[in-house]
Amino acid sequence: MAEKTIESLSKALGCVQQLRTSVCDVFRYLAEGNAEPCDDDAQRKQYVVGLKETLNVVTRKLHDVEEGVNVLSMPPNTFQLGNTGQLSHDPTQDMQLLYGHLLDSYKWTEKVRDYASFASPVWSQNGVKRSQNLVVKKRRLQMQTSHCQPQQHVDAILNTIGRSFMDMGLLISRPCGANSAVVQVTLDRVLQAVITFKGLLIEWVMIRGYDEPMSTEDGRVDLWTPSDYHVFRKVSENAQAAMVHYYGPLHPEFSARSYLTWIHSYVNLFSAPCVKCGSRLQNAMPPTWRDFKSLQPYHEDCKS
Repeated sequence: MAEKTIESLSKALGCVQQLRTSVCDVFRYLAEGNAEPCDDDAQRKQYVVGLKETLNVVTRKLHDVEEGVNVLSMPPNTFQLGNTGQLSHDPTQDMQLLYGHLLDSYKWTEKVRDYASFASPVWSQNGVKRSQNLVVKKRRLQMQTSHCQPQQHVDAILNTIGRSFMDMGLLISRPCGANSAVVQVTLDRVLQAVITFKGLLIEWVMIRGYDEPMSTEDGRVDLWTPSDYHVFRKVSENAQAAMVHYYGPLHPEFSARSYLTWIHSYVNLFSAPCVKCGSRLQNAMPPTWRDFKSLQPYHEDCKS
């Protein structure tokens, strides 16, 4: 069907081309006839006869064009674009592209409406309920309680996680109430971290060097002051990104254990080379990124 339509369209275009050629022949004949004076009646009659023949050719070609156009079928879906149809006549290239996009959107909308009209009677005949019984079962919503765990339960889980790492110590305090825990992490002689928990959900983390103070002048745990070292500020940024990655309110114990395991992978911060480039330093920085799955070290420029 498509090949037949293309053949008819090609034939109609050929007829149009022949019509344009015959019209050009008429104007050429007129231009050449005016160049020579016609004093004799026989020459005038011969000139008129030739003009009629060229006009008859135009008539025949026009008839061929009409026949070729009548064979072509109209598009199945015609769009009433209103005044927006004038965009196709704008000589500006941007406006011509806009008309094409507008036509595509109309076609897409028409398809959606057709599919919706076909689907509506099917859905109305087949009910979405599994049975005809009018028994309505209410599903009990599972409440998220990982942010309001008992204090003893949170302390027991964190202490269990801390005992699984021989070179990492955890110190738990609650300066902001019983439901919020501040955990000071000491990782060997490499770094220190302050992690704030709301129940078992991690809310904030700050990484500092091993020799930096972790308390303010009044003896409170310092939660906000960034490290003086650029390397630990970069580690803090990565730790905050990991905090979002390991966020898991449905499995808070697994989330907390995974995050502290990820923190523990920085025990070789200054000794392990980058997995990708094999160097320990790049731009005077050690590999400050740890992969979330393999925990392997990468430089910031090598992790992508």
